[in-house]
Amino acid sequence: MEHLFISSAPPATIVGSGLDDHHVAKRARTVTPINANITEVAPWSASTQPNVSFTSSVNMPPPTLTAPYMSRTSPSQNIRTTFRRARPSQPRQEWENYAMELESPHCFYRCLWDDGVHCEYIAKKQAMKRHVELTHLKYKSVFLSKSPPKLTSNFSPDLISATYVTSLMDSTGDKDHVCPEEDCPRAYGDASRLLRHRVRVHGYIVRPTAPKVKEITTKPFDGQKPGTSGLRKRVKVFQQEHYTENFVQAIFDAIEPNGATIVIGGDGRYFSPETVQTILKIASANGVAKFIVGKDSILSTPAASNIIRKYKAYGGILLTASHNPGGPDNDFGIKYNVSNGGPAPEKVTNAIYERTKTIRKYKIIEAPPVDLSEVGDFTYGPSRVSIIDSVADYQVLLESIFDFPLIKSFLDAHRSDYRVLFDGLNGVTGPYAKAIFVSALGLPESSIQNCVPLPDFGGGHPDPNLTYAHTLVDAVEKNGIEFGAASDGDGDRNMIYGKGAFVNPSDSLAIIANWAHVIPYFQRQGGVKGLARSMPTSKAVDLVAQKKGIEYFEVPTGWKFFGNLMDAGRLSICGEESFGTGSDHIREKDGLWAVVAWLNIIAAANAKSPKKLVGINDILQAHYEEYGRSFFSRYDYEEVPSEGANALVAHIATALKTGSLTNTVHKSKTTSTQFTISGLYDFEYTDPIDKSVSSNQGQVITFSDGSRVVFRLSGTGSQGATVRMYVERYVAADAGPAELGRDAADGLKGLIEVALEITKLKQFLGREEPTVITVSLFH
Repeated sequence: MEHLFISSAPPATIVGSGLDDHHVAKRARTVTPINANITEVAPWSASTQPNVSFTSSVNMPPPTLTAPYMSRTSPSQNIRTTFRRARPSQPRQEWENYAMELESPHCFYRCLWDDGVHCEYIAKKQAMKRHVELTHLKYKSVFLSKSPPKLTSNFSPDLISATYVTSLMDSTGDKDHVCPEEDCPRAYGDASRLLRHRVRVHGYIVRPTAPKVKEITTKPFDGQKPGTSGLRKRVKVFQQEHYTENFVQAIFDAIEPNGATIVIGGDGRYFSPETVQTILKIASANGVAKFIVGKDSILSTPAASNIIRKYKAYGGILLTASHNPGGPDNDFGIKYNVSNGGPAPEKVTNAIYERTKTIRKYKIIEAPPVDLSEVGDFTYGPSRVSIIDSVADYQVLLESIFDFPLIKSFLDAHRSDYRVLFDGLNGVTGPYAKAIFVSALGLPESSIQNCVPLPDFGGGHPDPNLTYAHTLVDAVEKNGIEFGAASDGDGDRNMIYGKGAFVNPSDSLAIIANWAHVIPYFQRQGGVKGLARSMPTSKAVDLVAQKKGIEYFEVPTGWKFFGNLMDAGRLSICGEESFGTGSDHIREKDGLWAVVAWLNIIAAANAKSPKKLVGINDILQAHYEEYGRSFFSRYDYEEVPSEGANALVAHIATALKTGSLTNTVHKSKTTSTQFTISGLYDFEYTDPIDKSVSSNQGQVITFSDGSRVVFRLSGTGSQGATVRMYVERYVAADAGPAELGRDAADGLKGLIEVALEITKLKQFLGREEPTVITVSLFH
């Protein structure tokens, strides 16, 4: 005869459950085969009850064992004893030790895994099995620590009885695993069941131990020197074995982030998700305590700067090549920002570069990939990961800076005669634009286009200029749209283009500075503290600063050079001719900030002119009539042979050293205009705050009429060399509307001819025409 074991829980009624003593006792009974020797039995007592309210209508005597059957019931209790043949014992799968079946008609399970923050994932059986095995057990190395039992009122009677009235005879092996808890005689045949018992009955928490840190042997790669905006190379270069890992490890070697909080984001370009996971593994191995990551690895450069500052992070790593194209055959980039939210200064980037030249190993942990699509807080090895909404904090920031009610009122009043179109160029700013222009300002969905971020930017070049932002230019011209704007891949650049007018970035900076008094942010600060521009940017903003009596600065190209001035409280608004404009609200240039600033200015201008609709052209014309006009153009020669680019620089350097071009006169063949060279110099900058010196920042040729030409090798390309030529000629305000309103290409034609002739640029670069021409349009 097969021996059977019958046991039942002490009859009890759980307050509010609607179950009487009989039903609770009936549910608590378990039937299992006797297949192990029992040497000691623990009597049921009130001390084993869970921390919830009970009432008992029957006084139960201590249980006794009888052979071959054992029962806790007696005739006086009037509880029917049921004998069943035991089902064959099935080995419990390991995942079941970390999951609890809930009392529901749909058979849901709750995850019991707890590593400091309760997992408590709920799903059906197969989904729970996958969850536990892939999320927890695949990398499990556990230890136990004691914690009070965590029961809530939604625990069912079945769960309570299963947890606290455990069968004494569920051992499945010959060797018992005895519970070490004081006064607990439970014994099990396998360790997994003992673990389940300790978790459920004694409140132990299963925690993953810190993953083992591995050290991977590597060797240095040539050319891992960060430029003005980080390290940029082709995707295939970053995909080389150890290449990305080397550079990331070099960052952490340089900044020593033990216990730090690091922000991770980027423009979502190709190869970003994989790199985020790599950064998490290496950073965690190097002691980073917490990560703040944009959902889906998307976080615009301005938004990341804001997050670093708002949450007082140690720094941030941004995965972007800015305005460069994306995709498997195009560009990728890694950039480090410091604790003020700005790009790393030269002392940091130099330290990173030096480390890349000597690196021999990098640290990394083995951990499952983080689900970047779920907003929430998660444990990652010894670190914490917070996946955040990429847009929310940034939207709050802009709404605190600008007069959104004024802008919305203007747009609502002129829905029929003042249309707005924003083009995201399939970069990171799409979700931000929708939140700001559609949700906050009430514009129709048709006011935004190309606003879905794509890994390859839809096959386009996400650079907001007249050449690459043709989707915006074409739509504005075709539909006569009054206000158009675009941003680049990572959201830090902008272009303002309306019907009949393209606003040159240099002029845009000057106009925003001139109208800063209508922006609430600067009103609260008591006005503008200082203005600044990069050296190649036209001097239009200098004229505004001089007239208003505001301090102004000329710095090398690279937003990092503005940071010290902002931190010292000496700079409010700054910009670069390369479509970058911003203020001290963050420490990066900010494309959407500039776009909303223009809308704020237009709304304020129209509030002062109720009878005439003021547009972009009107604001440009008024500015030129007050300050004069700096005709400005930039010629970009992209991906030219490095040998030719270096030869051009050497040629100009020789003329500077020997003085062979100084005081020479040159005549334009097409315009017959004469230009006299008054000097040449290599721009050098001494930071007024920390006194650091930056040399070789661009070669400048000046002319006796105040015109100038600048030549500079760009550090933002990923292949070959990019030579930029900047041409500027100033016309005073008293020259009259006809001269001020000339086409910029026409006004600069003679000077451009002379610049190309004296530098022999076409000969050195082997190019007849530039790749991109940036020139202002005004008519």
